[in-house]
Amino acid sequence: MKGMYVSVICWLVLVHHGFAVSEGVPPDVFKAQRDGYLYADNPGVFDDIDGGITVEVWIYLNGPPEDREAELDRNGNWLIFGKPGSYFVNISGRNLADSLERDLPEGSSIIRYGIETQPNGNSWGYDSYGHGIPHRSDLQRWIHIALQISAEKEGIHRMAFYDQRWPGGGSNPRIMGRMNSPLMIGGANPKSTYGGWKRFESMKGYIDEVRISKGAAYGDKIDAKIRPRRRLRLDVQTVALWHFDEGRGSRIYRDSSGNGYHLFPGGSLAVDSRGKLATTWGSLKRRVQDAE
Repeated sequence: MKGMYVSVICWLVLVHHGFAVSEGVPPDVFKAQRDGYLYADNPGVFDDIDGGITVEVWIYLNGPPEDREAELDRNGNWLIFGKPGSYFVNISGRNLADSLERDLPEGSSIIRYGIETQPNGNSWGYDSYGHGIPHRSDLQRWIHIALQISAEKEGIHRMAFYDQRWPGGGSNPRIMGRMNSPLMIGGANPKSTYGGWKRFESMKGYIDEVRISKGAAYGDKIDAKIRPRRRLRLDVQTVALWHFDEGRGSRIYRDSSGNGYHLFPGGSLAVDSRGKLATTWGSLKRRVQDAE
């Protein structure tokens, strides 16, 4: 009994001083790898925001992004999810932020919620919000990130949620681009460009539970803390839902919504361990069709 009291006291001290208690990682999750990513190649599905769209994910970071310039070291700019030409969420080292955000305390990073404005693909720009992340409290535990996008009379409106709280939002008078590009999760194709940013890298950590919904899944109340379930549910608004129950290293992560928007490995994840040959997107899709 005495040992239990000591353990509780130690835990309270850690929480009081801002240190996170490390959480476990189950086997049925996606493990991000260098130069690897997941993608769903369904043009027009994941940026059809008439009435709104919400993209959300649970992530687990093993370590922080490196605090270096993108031109010198790509590892400081991680893509969490994004659709080139439409939107993206990324985490980067402080030197990748603008001058105002560089004043964040040591040990912090920047998370960007970007809405890309690329009408007809002729120009680029993005509306974003920088949010400081204290590394010591956000490492080795599950964090929920959500991006809500809606089209209004004055343009595109964005609301973002980080760790179940509202860090910020905004409106852009321009129209969000709707591009013929795949949704990418956990990393980016090296040829992809988001909001003028190039050379996005794979995150270091794990991804579990990704859901895309029609409309604003968490409403528009900015002063309330949301409480998403650790295992996201299927509902009438769900467009796609991935639980990653297939486990690490799977060649296919199935869409639990019933709509057939499966995720496939790309980059280093698409290498066949037997023959060391890259598997093409088309052959992966055929495998799913043959299996169904």
